[in-house]
Amino acid sequence: MNISQKLKQCRSAKNLTQAEVAEQLHVSRKTISGWENERSYPDPTSLIKLSDLYHVPIDDLLRDERLLKHYDKANKNDNKLKLIVRVEYIINIFCFIFGYIELFHVRGVHTFIIPTISILNVIMLLFHFQNWQKFRRSLMKLAGVATFLALFAINVTMTIFDRQFVSYFTRLSPSYIAGLAVGRIILLLIISLSGSVILLMWPFQHVSES
Repeated sequence: MNISQKLKQCRSAKNLTQAEVAEQLHVSRKTISGWENERSYPDPTSLIKLSDLYHVPIDDLLRDERLLKHYDKANKNDNKLKLIVRVEYIINIFCFIFGYIELFHVRGVHTFIIPTISILNVIMLLFHFQNWQKFRRSLMKLAGVATFLALFAINVTMTIFDRQFVSYFTRLSPSYIAGLAVGRIILLLIISLSGSVILLMWPFQHVSES
């Protein structure tokens, strides 16, 4: 008997409807239906809850080769995604450092490649990052906003006191100054975002629910 048949049989033995099981597991009725019709498999946490709900040893539910293969594949995908997140996080650190090199034109470095790579990498990192449940709390959201604003304020202050930049800034035409100011603000925003990601995602914990 496969896992879907076992789940359906156990639910029937307890005289429970799919909606009642879904309510107790905090999932949709469609999810329960999917498990019982082999369209999907319960994740390990849900499997434990099902074992407790049906009073069936979890070993009995796990005795399905297809379910074990599913977990093995999910684990491999999770490890692959963890590696991707780790690489993107490290790239973000380098982009953060090179962002300041671009900001202060260290050794004459001036290129749009650094901020472009930085923003693209941050987007990919946020896309692959899975541990968003810790950011659902109001305190974490507030910390995220406060961190970004603090870094942005620090960066703006550093720019204002950059004598070389201010001196160069005053010799330009008004139209060129406007364009340069916009570019400078965008770079400051990117650096601040990059720094916020480094602080808030460290240690970066990637959790897959599949």
